[in-house]
Amino acid sequence: MKTLSILSIGNSFSADTMEFLAPIALHAGYERVFMCNLYIGGCSVRKHLHNAQNGIAYPCFTDDGTGWIQTDSADIAHAVESRDWDVINIQQGTLDGSCYSNLADYDDLPALIAFVRAHANEHAHITFNMTWVGEPDFDHHEIKAYGGDTKKLFGDILALTKNHISPLEGLDAVSPTGLAIQLARGEYDGRLTCDGYHLSKGIGRFTAALTFLQAVTETCIESLDWSPENVTETEKTIALSCAKQALAFWGGM
Repeated sequence: MKTLSILSIGNSFSADTMEFLAPIALHAGYERVFMCNLYIGGCSVRKHLHNAQNGIAYPCFTDDGTGWIQTDSADIAHAVESRDWDVINIQQGTLDGSCYSNLADYDDLPALIAFVRAHANEHAHITFNMTWVGEPDFDHHEIKAYGGDTKKLFGDILALTKNHISPLEGLDAVSPTGLAIQLARGEYDGRLTCDGYHLSKGIGRFTAALTFLQAVTETCIESLDWSPENVTETEKTIALSCAKQALAFWGGM
C-alpha cells in the first residue's frame, strides 16, 4: 500500500500550505495519507527551537483525507516520535520580531534540524517550506521596511533560502512555495491572499500544496484530475503551471 505521512512544525503558513495536501496526495496515487500540523500562530524558527528544548506543547491539527480536525496537543519531540513520518517539515513565521529576509532569523535552524533528526526515524526527510511575500499594501513590518517593494523583498528571500538554508546539513529538501506564489502573481488576474498575507482558500493554497507535495516527495501531479470546488479550471491550470515552473527554476539555480 502506497502511504504518505507529513508532519509540519508550523504556524499559519504551514496551515495554508497543507490545506489541500491530503486530497491532492490521494488523487495522485497514495492510498492512505496522514497530515499533521503543529500550530502556534506566527511561530518563528527561534521560537520552535525554544519550544522543542523546553517541551512546550502545540495544538495538533490532523487530516487523514476526511478533513482537518483538532486533536490532542503535543510537544515537538513526542510528535516526531509518535509516527514513522515520511516528511517532517519546518516552517518559519513572524513571532519575536522575526522576518523572512534576515539571515540572523535563521541562526537557530541548524539546531532545530538536529533536534528533529535526533527524535525522528532514520528514513524521515526533514524539509523547509519557503515563505511567500504579502501584498505591497499589507500592513506588515517587513513589507514596510522595504517600502512596499515586495519584488525586492522576494528576491532577498529567494537568495537567502537558496544560498544559506538549502545547503544546511541534515536538511533533505526545500519547497520553493514562495517562488510558486510569486510566479502565480504574474499570471493570475486577482489576489492570491485572503487578507494581504495569508493565502486565499482557493488558488493560493492550492498552488502552495501542489508545489510542496512535489518538492518534498517528488510526486508527479501533472495529470492531476482533482482541484478544490472553489478553484476554476483556469485557476487550476495556473496553479499547476506555476508549481511546475517553480520546481524547475529552483532545481536549475
